[in-house]
Amino acid sequence: MYNVTTKPIRHVLLCGVLSAIALLTASCSNDNQTQRAQEMLSRARTAAESGQYAMAKMLLDSIDSVCPKAIDVRREGITLMVTVREGLINTQIAQTDSLLAVAQLRGDSLQRSLHKVDNPIEPYFAVSGLGSVTNGLDPRLMPDGTLYILSRLSSPKIRHTAISVSAPDGTSASTSSIPYDGERNDVVGGIETITFIGSDADTIGSFVNAHRDESLTLRFSGTNGKSTELTLPRDQTEAISAAYSYAANIRERKILNIRRRALEEQLGLNRTQSASLR
Repeated sequence: MYNVTTKPIRHVLLCGVLSAIALLTASCSNDNQTQRAQEMLSRARTAAESGQYAMAKMLLDSIDSVCPKAIDVRREGITLMVTVREGLINTQIAQTDSLLAVAQLRGDSLQRSLHKVDNPIEPYFAVSGLGSVTNGLDPRLMPDGTLYILSRLSSPKIRHTAISVSAPDGTSASTSSIPYDGERNDVVGGIETITFIGSDADTIGSFVNAHRDESLTLRFSGTNGKSTELTLPRDQTEAISAAYSYAANIRERKILNIRRRALEEQLGLNRTQSASLR
């Protein structure tokens, strides 16, 4: 209800401010630029005091552009602009903190579906409840939260180099071709195994997550045009969706943390500027 009622009000207020600026612009072409600029500065100060920092910034920017001869008023505006910018930055920090809190709660929930597996080479996180995969897809997460997916095929032997997943509506997602190299593409315990990472894993993970409630077809493509298909088991679909969602959540939190640090830096610079104006 709040969003429905306030959005039109904000639109009307913004239109009113823009109309006022347009009228003041015409007036500023005369000799009373200082008086008109002072009116705009007063409005900007009132907006800032009420927490409407975006509107205050718009008014201050307008003084510079439409009343360039009002030097003294523009100097006052510079001091106020520092306060307005700090208000804007603090608002963005608060919004980022709110998004981080929501993302953290979701991450905590998603993490409960994973368990750590100690491995001599490197530990990884697997989805709880997914047993050993001999035909199909086995999603995993690196310690830093990076998603990778193992494709495994025990029979028929086709030396597969790529996979694709398709939905009933005909849409599909596929990986790049990984030639047999004894590392990323290898035969482990008699099972053809490929490790898909980076964009390949994200492409498959995103597609499966988007179609997790549907019956999906997994296609193994091999050398010499050979291929084989199977219906992606339900537990594998759910596991891929869970792993992809958690990896995406980790990325989201990393981006939000980077954004918050950048805002903190902007706030510090703004306060340094404020101190220099005193």
